[in-house]
Amino acid sequence: MNRMKTLRVGIVGAGGIAQYYHVPYFQRCKNVRVVAACDVNAIALEQMRSKFGIKKLYHDYRQLLEAEDLDIISICTSNDMHYPVAMAAIEKGLDIYCEKPLAMTFAQAKEMYEAAKARGIKTGVNFSHRRTPAAQLAREIIASGALGLITYVAAVYAAGGTKYAEHPGSWRNIRERAGFGGLGDMGAHIIDMMRWWLDAEITAVTGRDPALHYREIESTLGRSFYARIDTPATPSQKAKLARLDASAVADSQLAGGPILSKLTAAPGNGAPIGGLKVVTEGGWFAARPSGTENIYKLYAESFRSEEHLQRIIEEARALVQRVLG
Repeated sequence: MNRMKTLRVGIVGAGGIAQYYHVPYFQRCKNVRVVAACDVNAIALEQMRSKFGIKKLYHDYRQLLEAEDLDIISICTSNDMHYPVAMAAIEKGLDIYCEKPLAMTFAQAKEMYEAAKARGIKTGVNFSHRRTPAAQLAREIIASGALGLITYVAAVYAAGGTKYAEHPGSWRNIRERAGFGGLGDMGAHIIDMMRWWLDAEITAVTGRDPALHYREIESTLGRSFYARIDTPATPSQKAKLARLDASAVADSQLAGGPILSKLTAAPGNGAPIGGLKVVTEGGWFAARPSGTENIYKLYAESFRSEEHLQRIIEEARALVQRVLG
């Protein structure tokens, strides 16, 4: 009988994230041994010895990589050290489990990804909420279509105890070491969950209040008029709408204006949106099948007038009916 190989793990960064999460959970795995740890802080290293029985201790990650026969490196350092430690581990051919955020810049992250891919290195970033039951349930609900077309997400990440503000400063408060504020530290989890739940990529970023941005759009295009209409649909029509290809839409005009785009997949990553979106200069509509009822949901918006909105709705329903048959 073949026995599963015991994986030898080296920990780089022996602070709280390593002591409270990485090491205890590695030690719960039957086929994993944490054999060495590294940190510039002697107290943290001694805690790794006394709490977890790790005897091989180093102050320099390069010495650890050179001296130990490892399978995996778990990177639990400050953000500025993720890139150099990961690149050194890749050079050694070690698999990598890294804390978030992955790197200080996109260029660093891209180089890390391409180097690992070229060497066939297995990698992972610790977006731990993907494994929480609540997050997994949210993904199942969204994927079922029960919520219809998701057009807006507001998220708040709440963390820390009642005396969190009284904690002394750390590397997280130093821009050169952290690179980010709360967005990179805790916001990284929110960003990952949004991408995971919606199966979509980020295509644009702004630091401005969306309400101000929307008012600017209205000042350019006119006041917005919006409606959602539920339209009866058979199970076979719903199934056809869910897997529709944009080429099935032959129309070139909508509500008196040329159609600018017909979408059945997300522009960022090509993932299916489970329906149809049609955009013109003065408005748009989207149609998606309900996950629980024999209807499809029609969302429509006009930047011209209530009458124009009604025209979009009427022509959209006719267009969808022609496509579904």
